[in-house]
Amino acid sequence: MHILNSDIALLVRLLGLAQLGLAGLGFCIPRLLDWKNGLANLTPMLRRLFWVYGLYIFFTNLFFALVFLFFPGVLERPTPAAGIIAGYLTLFWGARFALEMAGFDRDAIPPFWWARWGSRGLMVLFGAMTIAYGWLTWRTLP
Repeated sequence: MHILNSDIALLVRLLGLAQLGLAGLGFCIPRLLDWKNGLANLTPMLRRLFWVYGLYIFFTNLFFALVFLFFPGVLERPTPAAGIIAGYLTLFWGARFALEMAGFDRDAIPPFWWARWGSRGLMVLFGAMTIAYGWLTWRTLP
């Protein structure tokens, strides 16, 4: 089956919306998960480092969200740049998915219904994004 460029542009825009949603969620996470109290026992350097990493992830999500929402053609044609971008995001989300599966302590999730269901929803989203970016990587590498 041949996939039209308009279908790919729609997929890229949907990925952009997902990244925008994750950036918005990332902006709320410190309050939702009470980082102020949770990070209080860390040294000041580790506390700052934690915030810096959080900001890197926030701005990565925001950057790709804006690129894919306003310039979905970036990943439409097979070019080295498109393959590298899609490949990076495949690794980014694949690593996030793998870390979630292997390394996160499920008992540490707050006992609220929204946190439990949100965690499950994020797992599905991370897996779907890994697959979608992987497919785009395969499709865009020249």
